[in-house]
Amino acid sequence: MTLYNKSQLQKKAEPVFKKHGVNKLYATEDGQIFLLDNRANLHAGGKLRVFPLYAEAKAEIKTEANDGSQEPFLNVKNLLASLKGKTAEELSEAMVKEIAGQNRKSAVAGIQEMLDEAVNVPEGDPENKTKTDDKEEQA
Repeated sequence: MTLYNKSQLQKKAEPVFKKHGVNKLYATEDGQIFLLDNRANLHAGGKLRVFPLYAEAKAEIKTEANDGSQEPFLNVKNLLASLKGKTAEELSEAMVKEIAGQNRKSAVAGIQEMLDEAVNVPEGDPENKTKTDDKEEQA
């Protein structure tokens, strides 16, 4: 089995930092790279060393979205956090940008959930009729 030192692992992790847009990864000395420390420790099984690895420079991770815009890349968690409290129109714009750019399923689902809450459409109620609306129509 080939064992790697920390500098070799750091080099091997560069594309993973870029792909996932994270600042910290974990690698085992056999060359496996993980997003979560517990996964690295489980893989190591107490027989291999686990190294925390850090992105060398934030600018190297991702500086623009796939749609060619100059907006900074945000991972899904940060994207959704930045959209909290936005209007339905702003959320719709964010949805269009996400689909045109990264088109990440979890981001699209999160934005859709926020959009549904923003327009207050109960699930299964596409016409936005609530029980109180039905009573008013019958009266």
